[in-house]
Amino acid sequence: MLDVTVQPAESPSTRSASSVRFRLEILTTFAEAERIRDAWDELAKRVDADLFATFDWCATWWKHFSEDRLLRIHAFWAGDDLVGLFPLFRETISWGPLRLRVVRVLGTDHAGTRCWPLFESSRVDEMVRTLLSELGRERAWDVFQIGDLPGYYPGTQALGEALQMSGDGRTFRNLNYYPHAVFPIPPDFETYLERLSGNERNNIRKNERRLSKTHDLSCSIVPREKCDSYLREFFQWHDEYWNAQNELGFFSLWPGARQFHADFAHLSRRGSESVFLRVVANENPVGSVYAYRFCNRLHLFQAVRAPRPEWDSYGAGRLLHCETFRWCMTRGVTAVDGMSGFYEYKRRLGAEFLGLATLAVVHPSFSSRIRVRLVRTLILAINALYFRLWLSRVVPFLRSRKGLHDRSWLRAGMARRFIRSRFLMAALRDSATDQVVEATEQGDG
Repeated sequence: MLDVTVQPAESPSTRSASSVRFRLEILTTFAEAERIRDAWDELAKRVDADLFATFDWCATWWKHFSEDRLLRIHAFWAGDDLVGLFPLFRETISWGPLRLRVVRVLGTDHAGTRCWPLFESSRVDEMVRTLLSELGRERAWDVFQIGDLPGYYPGTQALGEALQMSGDGRTFRNLNYYPHAVFPIPPDFETYLERLSGNERNNIRKNERRLSKTHDLSCSIVPREKCDSYLREFFQWHDEYWNAQNELGFFSLWPGARQFHADFAHLSRRGSESVFLRVVANENPVGSVYAYRFCNRLHLFQAVRAPRPEWDSYGAGRLLHCETFRWCMTRGVTAVDGMSGFYEYKRRLGAEFLGLATLAVVHPSFSSRIRVRLVRTLILAINALYFRLWLSRVVPFLRSRKGLHDRSWLRAGMARRFIRSRFLMAALRDSATDQVVEATEQGDG
């Protein structure tokens, strides 16, 4: 732990709001950070953050994905009040002789997660200036990256401007490089239906009327004591669905994601709520929804239909989402985060597709600029050959061949080194030249 007292520089934008001294505290373990857990989560609520900014999410992510990484949680205090939090880590990405020293925010890779630095916007300029100064003082770095940031994140512009003003190196702001779905939730279901196209609205009503003639559809929260059995069934259904499509699916494509989510599901959270929904018709399962609520937002990670073909004619996926929306309406949830990637069925169900953003600063030294350029070029080539060609095309073809379907090397998911490097494809571009990552039906949602 390191304490640094900082006197904010006065400017027209900060003089009134930042008249007290900052105290910067740097924590290097989550055991140390445990004592600021309450202040951490209270700050998250105060700035209308989401689940990915909470203490428990970050601590669980670090437990599973911290190998070869150094934790540096930068906490900014004004007196006894926590006013800013940047949970960062350092790592060195190596590809043969090429080495890139990176500083990033927790939750930026693995498990399909996002990140969210916490700060009061009136103080962000001085926080970022202090942060960059401390990063340089502790150890050299080549790239400092913040992202992915969701489209509803309110601090992207202020944070990007602060990075640009405070750093000597080149700043990149890629503000709309990859889609993620958000469903606005009105107070009642009829209002929701009126927002849909006439064809989609009629399909929902028709299928629900048909089902009601022979089945009683119900949706219930899975009790906490049944969490283990729910997850086993959920993962089994997920795997069966994607096996039938000759694809890996989310929990297999992202190594470690299954263990991470199973671990997080057992935590006793403060201010967030696990929402494990099971939809049944006449006691027969239709499917399950795996989600978490934080404040007035629900993060819907996966909706998985039961492997029962009798529900196909009723639109099982549509039923699961509609029942989830009905549940949200009874709990005051105003938005459902449908996670990353473009999905046509989500558009039909009323999703608005926002753009993920990423911010990055390249160190001004000549050696850093050269390293960044070389490693980024290499990653673009690896993405084309390894991800788009091998994983997305060749591997599915080989899995479809007799005798190869269950080979472990064809079901291994993405390589860890590639997962930790792929951010460079989007981070080092500006919005004018974005659109470098393709949205896929199985990759991030």
